[in-house]
Amino acid sequence: MTNASAFEKHLICLFGNELATKIMKVAVVKHVEKDAVIVHEGHYLTSIPFMLEGVSGIYLQQDSRSFLLHYVTPFECCVMPFSAMSHDAYSRVNVIACTDTFVFFIPTEKLLKWIAEYPIMNEWFYRQYNEHENEMLSTINSLLFDRLETRLLKFLTGKAIITGQNPIIITHKEIALEMGTVREVVTRLLKKLHEEHHIVQHHDSIEILS
Repeated sequence: MTNASAFEKHLICLFGNELATKIMKVAVVKHVEKDAVIVHEGHYLTSIPFMLEGVSGIYLQQDSRSFLLHYVTPFECCVMPFSAMSHDAYSRVNVIACTDTFVFFIPTEKLLKWIAEYPIMNEWFYRQYNEHENEMLSTINSLLFDRLETRLLKFLTGKAIITGQNPIIITHKEIALEMGTVREVVTRLLKKLHEEHHIVQHHDSIEILS
């Protein structure tokens, strides 16, 4: 099954034939390589990305540091940029491909029109928003109350689950950037987690044991 036909089949299941056909007429599919920016912070949005294949992350940027808010998985919408779109504003986050991805872009003008016209789409979007809001609140709760060591293990476990990879191929620098810390701290904590048998560090990857 091609990417386009898989997306269309899923749209029909979500919204019915009529709306799915309208979406497919205007949607544009793009292949986005790992680490490429899908939505730039500060950019005005003319279309909203839907993940078709692969995983992307929603990141806050502060100076040279990024902070991961949550992931977006196949057949989900990037609702943070959608929030900006619905208020005629600029995106306050970066959306970055965590793996090679296929993304469908739907024009914002059409999307807002259909959300107003089709209650089923309206309900789906706000359900997505609520789910991702809960994920962000969980991230904030962990940031405020968990030790960095605990946050790191949660981060690695989440990365393994979301990508379906264990071991996961990731550098200490990449972990530091996503967690909003520095590489030296990550290296020290990874060594501690290794000694406590939570992870195994390989040459170019990290395996999660618990």
